[in-house]
Amino acid sequence: MSDEDDSKLNRLPTELLCRIFNFLELKDRGIIERVCIRWHSILTSRDCPLADVVVINLFEPDVWVDTIAKNRYTTVKGTFVNDFNGLRNVFRHISSAHTVKLWFHTEKFAKDCIDVIADILDVKCVDVYPYAKVHILPYLHSRLPHLMALNMRPHSNQFHTCGLQLPSFPDFSKLSTLILDNYGVDGDFEFPKTVTSLEFSKREQTHYRALLPKLSHLSNLEYLTLSHADMSKTDDFTLFIRTVCSSRLPKLIILTLRMCKICPLNLQGDEIQMNLKMIKFDLCYGNILTSIKEFISFNKKLSILALNVLCNRTSLDIVCNICCELRRRGIGLHLSILQNYPLSKAFESPFVDLKPPISLFYVLSKFEASFVEDVVLFQIILLSGTFDVLRECKFVECEAVTSDLLQHLSVSAPLLRKLGVLSCTNPKDTDVLTFISSMSTRRSPHLQITWRRDRRIGSLAACYLSLVHEHRELIKGKKARFFAKTFSEGEEGEEILIWERDSTKSIQIRDYNDHQKYRTLGFIVGSKEPYNDETVSAVS
Repeated sequence: MSDEDDSKLNRLPTELLCRIFNFLELKDRGIIERVCIRWHSILTSRDCPLADVVVINLFEPDVWVDTIAKNRYTTVKGTFVNDFNGLRNVFRHISSAHTVKLWFHTEKFAKDCIDVIADILDVKCVDVYPYAKVHILPYLHSRLPHLMALNMRPHSNQFHTCGLQLPSFPDFSKLSTLILDNYGVDGDFEFPKTVTSLEFSKREQTHYRALLPKLSHLSNLEYLTLSHADMSKTDDFTLFIRTVCSSRLPKLIILTLRMCKICPLNLQGDEIQMNLKMIKFDLCYGNILTSIKEFISFNKKLSILALNVLCNRTSLDIVCNICCELRRRGIGLHLSILQNYPLSKAFESPFVDLKPPISLFYVLSKFEASFVEDVVLFQIILLSGTFDVLRECKFVECEAVTSDLLQHLSVSAPLLRKLGVLSCTNPKDTDVLTFISSMSTRRSPHLQITWRRDRRIGSLAACYLSLVHEHRELIKGKKARFFAKTFSEGEEGEEILIWERDSTKSIQIRDYNDHQKYRTLGFIVGSKEPYNDETVSAVS
């Protein structure tokens, strides 16, 4: 750079330089900061941080090399950093993140990470993922006493069955969200009273009993999720319900039971009172129908029943059986269907004679389906009526999704606000245009469609060209725009926006999700292998 160029750059206002630097990725910032003292000062100050950083993964080298880098199923990126001084230099470019995840084998590594976080970063949540019997909560509390969220899950095969015992739990002053996955809580301690959201899961199905005495201390608890609990005995299930009733947990409004075995309660409606607004049964098993009816009876304020069920006749019969009562009580239904088996060539649908009640179309407010191949099921559930209250609908890798189904939804769900069609092979890209043609009859002011397909098959750019050239009549009286977006290195998306000129109605069609708009970073601190400043792809 010549002296004249250097002089011109030095005259640029700091605000303008920050706008320019905001387009740089982390590696580029590391190079640019060496140009001059002023640029270094701007880039490493808190006034010009790397934008949109949500998650930072910190890996101990042994954990990365021996386990994570060998896993080929989900992709995460990690950059080797020589030592913690190098990590401090990196963090000066970041300033804040919502979550930092610690993947560690030794106590020393975890403490060193916590020191750097406490000294430089503003964080709301820390995820603790130990690969050995290491307890770092006391030290985490000493350095980050005002942490707002904590997620803990022991890794490695040695903890898969029995989990890891939690010997103590510090009193974080502002902790509101706590997630404990496969941790034992037999110890003599209490959780902070500030906790409003708690998720508890352990593979040993009776271990939830150790949690119950600790729940009575959480008077501010609003959201509770319990997973893998065997409450197939009436006494066990009744004890749990009495523990979470309104007299014990007056603020509890959302309860989720995930993969729990449950039974009838045999309680009278006036024996138990709860203040739940939403109850979710997520792949639960046992006598589900009776349990659902009992929950409805002693939850006078219930407004949402959420069911995640397997794709079989028994589960769908349960759904149909409760719809009339839901309509009578004014309770909405969130229904998710998961198919966990491939269809054979000789497959005969068990839903041919299924007759959903009319009340289903008046209570179904959210519908999701994953991996469903049975076309008959969708024809009976989704193509046989008008959905007066359906607001959200999502299909993930469902071969049963057809052009006819999408056409029907475009005219039969006037309140639809969100639609997701993700990796479904049968619909054509032009099928999304049917939602534009029905725009004037829709009662919802805005519809967001997430339409994700292999771009080798089609793209929203091609869809937009088809719209403005071959189907221009669909946007008569409307305005349409196409946007190509680049969020961060390797993350990009396309978007079509259509809005009516004479009203506030609009449609957003995109091929990305909200998570893609934010950055996830990963660093391997130290070196088990020779240092390499290239980014390494592997899996979490």
